Amino acid sequence: MNKQVKNDSLEKALIEKENALWETLRNKHPERFDEFAEQFGKFFAEEYRGIYADEINTRDEEIEGPRFCRLETFSFTEAEATFLTDETAVLVYKIVTKNFLKERDISGVFNASSVWVKRDGEWKLILHTEARTG
Repeated sequence: MNKQVKNDSLEKALIEKENALWETLRNKHPERFDEFAEQFGKFFAEEYRGIYADEINTRDEEIEGPRFCRLETFSFTEAEATFLTDETAVLVYKIVTKNFLKERDISGVFNASSVWVKRDGEWKLILHTEARTG
């Protein structure tokens, strides 16, 4: 695949995978956190990093973080993937969330990006960033 080639079916699949990650987070049950963590962890590459305004998370920190969060709703707009190689894609989108961290409202509109890599036939998230808009 040439750099930055548009692949509509693969783009759709990656957007669906990103959506599934957020759905897993939204459907988390605090009383079954270990079960959630196992399922949520399957999305991430071992060397994953999450970049946020106040922290940079490792894979383990990203999986543990939702213990104290409650995502009620989310919606994507303007989702678009760029394929750098056959096994690397950058997904960018705008996301609106209603969510809480230890009962503090952290809802908002964010510009987000995710870098996905294909490993052993599976797409894994290796980098995610979010920046609050406005």
